[in-house]
Amino acid sequence: MNKIEAKINEIYDSLILDNNESLSILIGSCGVSMFKFHYFKFFNSSLSIDEYANSLQEIAELAIQSPYPSFCTGKAGINWFFSYLHKNDYLEDEDLEAICDDNDRLAELCLEYLKKNNYDFLHGSTGIAYYLLYTDYERNLNLFYTFFEELNRIMKEGSSMIPHYNPITNKLESEKINPSLSHGLASILKVSVQCFKQNICKKEAGKMAYLIIDYLLSNSNFDKSICYYASIIDEKNDKFSRLSWCYGDLGIGYILFQSSLVFNDDKLRKFSLEILTNSTKRRSKESTGVIDAGICHGTAGIAYIYNKMWASTKDLIFKDACDYWISKTIEFSTYTDGVAGYKKYNSISKNYENSFGILEGAAGIGLVLMSYLSGDFSWDYCLLLND
Repeated sequence: MNKIEAKINEIYDSLILDNNESLSILIGSCGVSMFKFHYFKFFNSSLSIDEYANSLQEIAELAIQSPYPSFCTGKAGINWFFSYLHKNDYLEDEDLEAICDDNDRLAELCLEYLKKNNYDFLHGSTGIAYYLLYTDYERNLNLFYTFFEELNRIMKEGSSMIPHYNPITNKLESEKINPSLSHGLASILKVSVQCFKQNICKKEAGKMAYLIIDYLLSNSNFDKSICYYASIIDEKNDKFSRLSWCYGDLGIGYILFQSSLVFNDDKLRKFSLEILTNSTKRRSKESTGVIDAGICHGTAGIAYIYNKMWASTKDLIFKDACDYWISKTIEFSTYTDGVAGYKKYNSISKNYENSFGILEGAAGIGLVLMSYLSGDFSWDYCLLLND
């Protein structure tokens, strides 16, 4: 058994007991269960499969009463997880219907969020819409027409582009634009491209996609030696952004690359590859801002995107970058009281703390390591990275 497989096993052992207070897909029990599902698949093992089924039953029973609708912390993400199990022939039709019997209500809440200008992927409208695209879009086609109408309304109020939504004040900040994958334009672009691919509101989706693409093409940093995009775009250009899934060049560049393939746009493909190739040069702490191993803003998320770029392009520069960041992911496992040695950095408390889920914790790191060895990327819809 190699070092990476040993680390995957260590993560599994650390996650046998579910220590999550949340049921959610990105920070809670559903994310841990996603890791376990792929762990059994990766090792071709039936070990503890009955125990796994029992834990899913418990999650399903508790999830029905989940008070939150969002994708990151609530029912949209939970429903997506069970829909994923159903598509992988692990869940019966009637079980899925019982768990996901609130899809119509989620569609209503999706539009309620958007009418209040909350288009956030992790915590607002875009995440719920993206879940419904995965499983129940035929019943909710009108939702997507209204979704794009509301986005256009928000854009008109912000003049040239959809302005930054501040989740603390619940207000739009018209002088700022958030280009990120976790909370901003790149997530809306991804939803638009997904609608276009699925022939849903194709005209509206294509128009929105190119409005965002044209904006991003025209509003990169003047000095691109370190990064192409600021975390927040305002009147001051050339600001730093970290190398990560959540903010900065990596997530934005990857969605632009995917968009170029869907729209068969050679100019956009060249530009996106320029962004992503440049990002591979960034490896120091100062140039990346990387201080932990999680997917959201750490080494695992970086390695995963480069792994997908290597799979798509067969360009060795991406394989080398992936290998480098995988090795760094292993190296970050240093805490004797961590989850398989891992802790996430909490930017609010300024402390390192244990985290079990997909977005910032050990389950996500384990999924990335398994994908690195197997080439199985089938689980990454929850991160907006699906092909």
